[in-house]
This record gives sequence, structure tokens and C-alpha cells, in this order.
Amino acid sequence: MSLKAMRFPRAIRLETSDPRIYEVIAEPGESGVLGEFAFANADPETLTGKAPRAFVHGILGPESSGRTTRVEVSETVEAADDMVVIRRADHFVANHWAPDRAAAMPAGREERAFAASLFNFKIHTLLAVERDSGALVAATAFLRAFLPRPDMQPAEQSCPAGERGR
Repeated sequence: MSLKAMRFPRAIRLETSDPRIYEVIAEPGESGVLGEFAFANADPETLTGKAPRAFVHGILGPESSGRTTRVEVSETVEAADDMVVIRRADHFVANHWAPDRAAAMPAGREERAFAASLFNFKIHTLLAVERDSGALVAATAFLRAFLPRPDMQPAEQSCPAGERGR
């Protein structure tokens, strides 16, 4: 069986600022996803401490639940990609009210597919993100679509799954 190579972001630390600006930092080489869902239903105006910087510039490392400012596009094989989806699902169970891994796997797959669609650049390309409050509307819609929760506030706009931030 041949494994297909895929492009995926990996945390890279070119500077020493990440430990100063994020509560938890992603480890170099760790895979990265955008992770806006961590701020779903948050008001950017009321974020305090290191959270505003994490919201605007942070890329989430699923293994550590830490953030990084920069990622490098690298290749991974499907087996490693499957582990990223499982880690995302486990993160949704631990931190975002998913009842179990099976229920969270569609959200993990969508988060991975969304990241893959954004990071289709040449290998070794360095990338950073900058987001605004529109990302929160999309993140809330994403969570509502994949992991509905009765007490979640309705998003101001609806964003169909798979169309987030595009």
C-alpha cells in the first residue's frame, strides 16, 4: 500500500517571541491548524492577557494545544495525517464539549481539510496568519455545524461547513 504525501503546516520558531506572547507554545516541528474554534463565542474586545495576540496571530499546535506565530509548509504522509485528525478529535472532546472521539472525528477531518486547503504552497514556504472578528463568526458556525451545543450563542452570520474563512 502506497501512502500519499500531503502538504501540511509545521510550527517553526525563528524568533524568541512565542514564549513571551502565548500562554502555551507549540513545539517546533509540531503540525499546525488555524484553531479559531478555540475562540468561538469570544468577544475580541474583552480578551485579556495573552489571548488577544493568540487570537490575531496564533496558529494552534494540536499536540501541545500551544500556539506559534509562524509555520513552514512541509509534507506529511496519510498515516501522519490520520493522527492529526485523531488528535484534533481528542482536543474537541477535552476542550469543546464533544461527547466522544467518534462524534468529534468529522470536526477533526474538516479542520484538517480546511488547513490543507490553505497551506497548498511550495514546500518550506513560511506563513503567518492575521485574523479579525469575522473569524469568530466562522469558528462559531463551524462548531455549531459539527459539535452542536444547546447553550451556544447563535452566530451573527451563518458559515456552512467547508466554507469557513474562504
